[in-house]
Amino acid sequence: MKKGLIVGIILVALVVIVVAGFVWTPTGNVIEKDIASAELGGYLCEDTDGGSFENVKGTTKRMRLSDGKVMLQREDTCSGAFHVEEGFCKYTARMDSEKKYCKNGCLDGACVVE
Repeated sequence: MKKGLIVGIILVALVVIVVAGFVWTPTGNVIEKDIASAELGGYLCEDTDGGSFENVKGTTKRMRLSDGKVMLQREDTCSGAFHVEEGFCKYTARMDSEKKYCKNGCLDGACVVE
């Protein structure tokens, strides 16, 4: 009984260490954004504009790998005249977004380039 419990604890500890290696940098900071795609835990996240790029309109999707079903989807959108809500994937295969300032204005989900 004790041997099985010890083996179980060791296995759980190894899984935690492996997962933490994918999510945290050597400095201990969480890596969260600016990637085009990520796969983890049976899910895939894809961003058609290649990551957190405010000058290109993109669509971010989170899909289940087992059947390809899209669980969440969002397009980059303008949030007022000078901000874009830019979607991106995290390394954890989750979607996120952030509001970014567009110095030349925002049009159709992307910052206007000079």
